[in-house]
Amino acid sequence: MSTARVRRSWRAAALAGAILLWAAGLVGAALPQARCLRVLDGDSVVLRLDGREIEARLDGIDAPERGQPFGDRARRELARLAAGRLVEVDTRGTDRYGRLLVRLHAGGIEVNRELVRRGLAWHYERYSDDPALAAAEQAARTERLGLWRDPDPIPPWTWRARTRPLTPTTEPPAPAAAGALLHGNTRSFVYHLPGCPHDDCRHCTRTFTTRAAAEAAGYRPAGCCAGRQERPPGRRPPR
Repeated sequence: MSTARVRRSWRAAALAGAILLWAAGLVGAALPQARCLRVLDGDSVVLRLDGREIEARLDGIDAPERGQPFGDRARRELARLAAGRLVEVDTRGTDRYGRLLVRLHAGGIEVNRELVRRGLAWHYERYSDDPALAAAEQAARTERLGLWRDPDPIPPWTWRARTRPLTPTTEPPAPAAAGALLHGNTRSFVYHLPGCPHDDCRHCTRTFTTRAAAEAAGYRPAGCCAGRQERPPGRRPPR
């Protein structure tokens, strides 16, 4: 056999080997599958994964709570997308309650992002900086889909804070005083008083010394601060 023919044969074998390795990598990267047994609410499900029933929380999003506007609709839409179906599960660790954090894929759709895109869940910025979820929320806001039909929808984390009974860890902030430092969210253009939930959020980077200054700059009070007053900076109340 000529030297040129040997070289061509070697190259063909090397190329075939590379293709086999690439295909094997694709197979190895396949997401595990699970059966979605039940939908608990707009962002929680029960999966049968590896022969066990596991409660899972949809990662990166926060859907309206039960009793909150669009809470039932979010739950029904999640059920329509995933309940009873075989879904692909991209696991992202666990939350503080021990629930598995997941991105679900069903019928070629990433369920988490689809709920946000349809205006049935928020991008949960406190725990996620996923640009795809941020873009999905912005698109839903622009098109006024789902909960964004309301001019000032209440985020579920604010709803939970309002409806949760007061305990030693959720007592209200100290009485107000002038000169408090307010934090403005540069994405949503709302401002938070010290002691309000999420006054230290990732986008709360602009500061004001008075409500008037914040409102003159185009900011409005955050819904979670309703009924709260300004107080001097210092030790924040326990959470």
